[in-house]
Amino acid sequence: EPHVLLTLILTAERAAEVDELREAARSLRRRLPVLGGVAVSLCYSARSQSSSEFLPLSGVSESKDLLSANFEDPSAPYQLVSHTSFLHVHSAQAAGLYELLEKAVARATGDKPGRILDLYGGTGAIALCLARAGHEATLVESYPPAAALASRAAQAQRLKVEVVTGDVASVSRALAAAGSTFD
Repeated sequence: EPHVLLTLILTAERAAEVDELREAARSLRRRLPVLGGVAVSLCYSARSQSSSEFLPLSGVSESKDLLSANFEDPSAPYQLVSHTSFLHVHSAQAAGLYELLEKAVARATGDKPGRILDLYGGTGAIALCLARAGHEATLVESYPPAAALASRAAQAQRLKVEVVTGDVASVSRALAAAGSTFD
């Protein structure tokens, strides 16, 4: 199953027309079957403020990213990622980090289920791993597309992750005012 999402970053003023980019993306996917989707981020430098425009070109716009070093394990937790997601590109290193976090949280909670607060949680890698280990997680993320992916991944895996979309400082104040506590 194709699983790589490729995002090309191009200077908009020098890029080919969108139709040509789409044809190039389709051709690239035919040549490289591992590519699930290709998109482009067009960076405009000639505008008064630099900006960018994101365009999907061909294929899927999201994929599962396994959060375990054992890529053959069908029960391994996963996050959903898109072309605009931030993720650790060295999967084995990331999986090692998640294992270390699970052990640290287990020590901190006395091997009992804990309540975890994951700030700047992105697409949910840490919260999802800790929820898979039996903890309840509250993930706070300001970027709505990332928060939506985290929520969908948690629901699909039936994991106890509450996803809150908003500014970390504001959400933290609201959680404190509500008397929420975390381990």
